[in-house]
Amino acid sequence: YLFGGSAPGGLNYNDLWVLKKQAAGDRCADGKPMVWEAVELEGDVPEQRCGHAAAVYDGVLYIQGGNVQNQTFGCTYCVPLGGGGGSGPRVFQKIEVLEGSQEPAPRIGHAMVALARKLLVYGGRDIHSRQYRPLIDVCHLGSCSTAPPG
Repeated sequence: YLFGGSAPGGLNYNDLWVLKKQAAGDRCADGKPMVWEAVELEGDVPEQRCGHAAAVYDGVLYIQGGNVQNQTFGCTYCVPLGGGGGSGPRVFQKIEVLEGSQEPAPRIGHAMVALARKLLVYGGRDIHSRQYRPLIDVCHLGSCSTAPPG
């Protein structure tokens, strides 16, 4: 999966793509045909961004941080990917911070890994800072529904 990013000329994206095996198309190193397909999105789709981190846990894609122009984000979003690349839109949700806790610091250029029902977010910097900092945040998973809408 590939989410968002930027292109020359200040273009930023918030689209989701999946690389799928096909009967015909481009071939990977193993010789099997592959093709990129856009994924239809609904719900609370994140703003256009680049410099974010992404991780998949238990069939759910998590997007954290990133930036667009002069704004850096600290929020986290999730979208169930669905098994077997089934049809229909994928529904994004913003992960709300529990009372008494805070969301990760806004950052770009960081790493994120999903492990044991937690997202571990490491490093990065604010868009205005040139210095990377050893920031560490932990997000406990479970707030993103994997059930289909409706």
